[in-house]
Amino acid sequence: MLEFEEKVFYVMELLKTYHLLAAGLKQSSEEMLRQIKTVQFLKDSIDYTTIVTGAYPKLQDLLMSKTNTDVLEAVDLFTTGYMFGIAGTDAGMRKMLMLVWSSDKEKRDAVSEAYRRVLFTTELQARAHAIRVVQNLSKFLEEIDYGHYLSLETLVAEWVNVGQIDALVIQVLFERFTLKLEGTTNNEARLALELLIMASKAKNSIVTANTAIIEDIAVGQRARSEPRLFAGCLRLLVNSIDANNNAKYYKRHNTDAKFVVEVIRFFFDCFFHEKLKDFDGMATSVLEYIYRMCQSPDVLVQDLLKELQKRFYHNWLGATAAPVNADKENELALESQPTEIAYTQPLSIPQTQTQGTQSPGGPPPGTCMPVFLVSRFMFCIGYMTIKEMIFLDMDVYNNMKYREELTAQQERDTRTQEAGRKAAQQQLLRRTMNVSAMEVRKRLSNSAAEPQQEPDEDLVGATAEDSIADEILAICEDMLIYDPNGLLHWLTPVIIDICKKPGEYRHPKLQQAATLTLARLMTVSSRFCESNMSFLMNILGLTTNIKIKCNTVVGLSDLTFRFPNIIEPWTGHFYAQLHETDTELRLTAVKMLSHLLLNEMIRVKSQISDMALCIIDENEEIQSITKEFFKEIANKSNILYNVLPDIISRLGDTNLRLEEHKYHIIMSYILGLIQKDRQIESLVEKLCLRFPMAHVERQWRDIAYCLSLLTYNERSINKLMDNMHNYRDKVQNDDVYASFRLIISNTNKLAKPELKAAVTEFETRLAECLAVKDPTADGADSSQNQADETRTANRTKAAGNRTKKGGRKPAPAAPAGRSTSRRGGRSRRAARVESSSDDASESDSD
Repeated sequence: MLEFEEKVFYVMELLKTYHLLAAGLKQSSEEMLRQIKTVQFLKDSIDYTTIVTGAYPKLQDLLMSKTNTDVLEAVDLFTTGYMFGIAGTDAGMRKMLMLVWSSDKEKRDAVSEAYRRVLFTTELQARAHAIRVVQNLSKFLEEIDYGHYLSLETLVAEWVNVGQIDALVIQVLFERFTLKLEGTTNNEARLALELLIMASKAKNSIVTANTAIIEDIAVGQRARSEPRLFAGCLRLLVNSIDANNNAKYYKRHNTDAKFVVEVIRFFFDCFFHEKLKDFDGMATSVLEYIYRMCQSPDVLVQDLLKELQKRFYHNWLGATAAPVNADKENELALESQPTEIAYTQPLSIPQTQTQGTQSPGGPPPGTCMPVFLVSRFMFCIGYMTIKEMIFLDMDVYNNMKYREELTAQQERDTRTQEAGRKAAQQQLLRRTMNVSAMEVRKRLSNSAAEPQQEPDEDLVGATAEDSIADEILAICEDMLIYDPNGLLHWLTPVIIDICKKPGEYRHPKLQQAATLTLARLMTVSSRFCESNMSFLMNILGLTTNIKIKCNTVVGLSDLTFRFPNIIEPWTGHFYAQLHETDTELRLTAVKMLSHLLLNEMIRVKSQISDMALCIIDENEEIQSITKEFFKEIANKSNILYNVLPDIISRLGDTNLRLEEHKYHIIMSYILGLIQKDRQIESLVEKLCLRFPMAHVERQWRDIAYCLSLLTYNERSINKLMDNMHNYRDKVQNDDVYASFRLIISNTNKLAKPELKAAVTEFETRLAECLAVKDPTADGADSSQNQADETRTANRTKAAGNRTKKGGRKPAPAAPAGRSTSRRGGRSRRAARVESSSDDASESDSD
């Protein structure tokens, strides 16, 4: 549509023309012609803009095209339209972010260049240019969805590395973040903080050079009035750790450091603030900061949870009459206490041994507590458990390996005569550092499972097992949850009890928090996971709460990475979520399944047909993710080819009642991904062999339609002719015949003479299938069989001549006295043997 200035100009020209005509002034023919052309140009511009704007939603589909030229042209079109301010192009620019994850480098480069043109191209210089770039980045960040945040983060990291986001742009971002740039709003400051978080992941010096400023804002008055700012500052401070550096080389804060104490205090203030909207995000940032930046984070977090539990027992009953924390300086906590405790339910939280016996004046077991407090407490337990496992698996493990490295270094200095042996040990230690204990155990177990191979050079001189990894595994398996002196040992029964009694603990947020925490506890110990797996599946199948279902699906994804053998029998519950009516649940299931399948954590089996149905989902995002998924697995060896027969069988099942036009949409996309000639030849024969087993005309049409989607060469056309006896009677159906005619017309285009000859022969034989024969003519069948015999013999002779060059002799011609039926049967069997050998060779190559 036209901009405001253009509309004003258009109206002024019209009024000028009307005024001149009304006044009776005679203008020259040239002036009048110029006015008419101007008005007509503006009308045409409006019409053109309207047509193009209406076409943009359809053009977005080209961004997901299988052809690179279509994608590149669409990217250029949306970029140009966006720069001219054409309505509708903004949606295309946001959808382009998905191409950041494409495996095709050409597409990724095109997207990066497109955003560079839009966001970094200005006519200004120096500081004015930096301000305009920050404005463009902030505007674009505000427009994108949360699901595209990670894609933009990847692009920002790339721009930082290549210098597009330079020191001047970072300075302007900090000026906006600190409100030093005149005219900056709170929303612009928040957007600047998010951009700094993205940029600092690629360059940690952005944070290290401004740590004091960030910490002052994090615990200042601005953060107390806006907790999201506090959480963002903590995320920014965590990025001060160099991602390329070893986890053991940076210095952690003491637990009694002033800033750490302020962070813990602010956390307690927010915890008891009932009206705080995004507590989960704030708590995530606090726990992430503690585990990444503080010494002894496990002790610190355990003390934090004990303090919360202590306040539950001794202070919360006074919430109706007095604040939980009587500290006058704690303004946030004072404001947070409600006059009445709403949504309360009976709950008894057991005390740990460290708390001692409950005092007579304390709250008795079974008393009521505010639901929001229990929900937040459950969330903290679950996330703390996940961070504790990662802390042991990564930080503690790397630190222990680092200590071994230092010990080895000292021994090497004192025993120089054994320098060679120590150097080999040092190399091993360095190769096993900066990985998790779980990865090391997998690596060692894989080596033990392949005794026929030569030993890995990296493991020469190493012990059979990594003792440190075994110790960490034992802690996760037997101590975190099952240690009688541990905090989780006393809290886990409460979490399970809440999940088991949704009728008693009815509040949806409480059930959501408890289920999410249960799934996170299961990621720690395989024993705990296995014992509660069926219970978690019952929750997934029986609950009507969509949030609980989504959380459970995400939890199952994490469990699959952690314990794939335990989760493997339950993968059917994953695919079942693809058929749910709720869009959010289907979208979550598609994202998790595609992630697991592409990372080969779940084997691609016949259930993949449920994913194929998502190609026709009513939600565009689900369609895009599913298409990209099939495009990726098509590039992975023969995975898609191997499951195609199962997809065709499942979607062609009459019990599924899939509409025919939807079947065509799915199969046209999937079969379009098959490009290898040998795979196409094998598919032709497999599809032809399905005709005799199809007893419904709909199935005939589906098989014929799939055949029409393939690209044919001479060998595949011969496969069609050799298997004509399987579908000779099916050609009488108009739709089946039309599909075979489509094969002929498409193959004849730009075909070589040899291929055209094969197509002509196939066309002749196809026409013979429709010919009406006189049943009284005895010699008709024999002449037809003789003609088929001659054609088969000619193809056999031609194949023999081709193989003679390679040293192999053609098979001798059959005696003339052999019956036609025996010869035709042998030809068909030979074709099947040839196809089987082709399939076997492909399997061997896999």
